[in-house]
Formats: sequence, structure tokens, C-alpha cells
Amino acid sequence: MDHERYIELISRKIDNDLDENEKKELDEHLQSCDECSKYYHEMKESRELLKGMVDYELGEHDKKQILKKMKDSKAKKTNFKKYLPYAAGIILVLVMVGTTLSNFFIMGRSNDSASDNSGGYNDFDSRDQWEEGISNEGASTDEDNKGQDGIEKTDSSQEFDVSKIIYRGNISLYSEDYKETTDKISVYVDSVGGFIQESNANYYDVSDERSEKSGYMIIRVPTRVFSETMNIIEGYGDAASSGVTSTNITQQYQDVQGELDSYMIQEERLLDYLSKAERIEDMLSIESELTRVRNEINSRLTLLKNWDKEVAYSTIHINIFEKSLPTSSVKSPFENFGKRAREAFVESINFLLKFIVDAAIIVVKFLPFAVAISASAAILGILIRKIRK
Repeated sequence: MDHERYIELISRKIDNDLDENEKKELDEHLQSCDECSKYYHEMKESRELLKGMVDYELGEHDKKQILKKMKDSKAKKTNFKKYLPYAAGIILVLVMVGTTLSNFFIMGRSNDSASDNSGGYNDFDSRDQWEEGISNEGASTDEDNKGQDGIEKTDSSQEFDVSKIIYRGNISLYSEDYKETTDKISVYVDSVGGFIQESNANYYDVSDERSEKSGYMIIRVPTRVFSETMNIIEGYGDAASSGVTSTNITQQYQDVQGELDSYMIQEERLLDYLSKAERIEDMLSIESELTRVRNEINSRLTLLKNWDKEVAYSTIHINIFEKSLPTSSVKSPFENFGKRAREAFVESINFLLKFIVDAAIIVVKFLPFAVAISASAAILGILIRKIRK
């Protein structure tokens, strides 16, 4: 059934606005539908109640007060719905701009990632860094040891040991003759009982007649001549920078030495137990534990030996750069002028063509964003005009 239609007919019947056919149709429906019949009687009773009410005529003053309050209430009420299209348009534009800028920065970073990473002259070898990390991680944080009586007690194993310090040096040197400087360094290192751990040289062509050289050397010298070696090498050229770092491994060395002594005592006890064992199961268990203990002993012996080498021989990292020498003869600035001019012209043409291609690619890349922003602006303008209407 179409109750909405019959509800409308009920309202019109109460207002005496039905023709004969509609009245007949409505009466038949009311006899068969309890819901509509109940609604009809309620509406009829409400109409009778309204007829019995007394009309009250408002005065002019009351009307003005009511209108004023209605206007104030309407002014205070903010219709946020009308701002929704504006907010949507702004958010869309911000998303487009953000996406464009992010793509631009990503493209810039991808170009920067192709930068050359050569040299590495100021880095120490990986072995030195690993051992320095072990030294730093094993640094002791407990400085005060006190007994129950509150009197500070000093443990001799915690004292500073100057014989357990690893020294490293770093020198940047400018030289007039790269080969001569490296030869001097090699001879001096051999004379003090040291050795060259690593070396490398690079050659950069500047012109057809001259080339520049640079390189680095990593040398190991006895610690007793470390300071003297630093001063002598700095005298082989013009030192641009020089630095020394030291790592105190006293605490770490003593800790590892103590662990080694403990494992060696365990080894002796296990050997004693093994000689007294009678069952095969006990022998196998003791041998398994003995293998583990010996592995721990070998690990600590190797670590102590490496530290002894680092302490006995200091490391010096040397960067050498050959500087240009002034010439005694006058050299014409117009030498190979035609060749240089042709190369410069071709280089400028290539740069211009590359710039044009890159610009075209950027335009094509950002074209969809421009279309999207234009469409968003057009949609936003249509919404604003509709809102204003």
C-alpha cells in the first residue's frame, strides 16, 4: 500500500479538499487499514483541539523583539557546509603541489647520488677501526671502589698503564716532487724498523706536458719513535694538517688477561678430571667442555697478540699532494688557442642542447600536474559560483 498517498489524502480530507472519488477511495482504505484509521482520528482530534484554542495577537513591540532575537540567533550560527567546497579545493591543490615538490626533490637526489666517492685517504684501515671500537666498548665506567667502612680502595689492576696505549697519526702533506717524498718516507721507515702497510697513487693529467700526482701511505713504526717520525715526515714538505689520536686499552687488556687466566685454570681442571674419568660418557662430556674452553683461550690469545702489535707499532696515515712548480720561462697564453676554443665551443653547444632536453623533459613530466591543478581550479570556480547563486 501507498501509505504516503493516503496520509496526504487524510490531510486534505480534514481541510475539506477532496472530491467525491477521493473521499470514496479514502473511506474504503480507512475501513481496511487500522494504521491509517488511527492516524486519521488523531489528526481529527488535533484539528478539533486547535479550533478550541484562542487566537492571541502579538503587539508590535513583541514582534520586533522576536524578530531581533531570530536575527541574532541566525547571525551567531555558522554554516560550515558552505565552506566545504573551499576546503576540498584547497586540500586538492596542496596535494598536487606536495606531490610535485616531492618528485622534484627525489629527482635531484637521484642525480646527486652519482657523485664520485674517490680517495679515502683520511680513513684508517678497517682493522684499526674494529680494534678501536673494541677499545671504546670495553671502557670501564666504574671509577670509585669503596669498602664497607667508606674508605676508598685502589686496585692495582685499574691503574693507568702507559705501555697499553695505541697511537695513530694523520698528516696531509704538500710536496714539490711526489716520488721523491715517498722515497724519503720509505727509506726512513725502513731505517727505524717500521714497514709500509698500504700505499696508493693517483695521476691527474692537466696538459700534454705536465701531470699532477697525489696519493696516500699508511706506515707502521715502533711506538718509541712515533713522535720523532711525525716531525720528520712533516719536514718532507708543507704540512697542511697534522693530528694524533690515542686509545688507552689498559682496562680492556687487563680484563681480557683476567678472562684468559680463568679459562686456563678451567683447562687444567678439565684435564685433571679427564685423567680421572672412567666412563665414556663422562670423557665425552669433559672433552666437549675442554674444546669450548680452548676456543675461548685461543680467541683471547689472538686478541692480546693483536693489541700487543698495535701498542708496539703505531700507525701513521699520510696524504701527499704534489703542488705545481713555477717555471722560469714565459709561456704564451695563446698556446693551443684554436684547439681550446673549439673544445669550449663544442662544450657550450652540448650544454645548451642538454639544457633544452632537460627542460622539455621537466615540462612533460609536470604536465599532468598542471592539467590536474587547472581542472581542480575550474571545479572550485564552478562550486563557488553555485554557492553564491
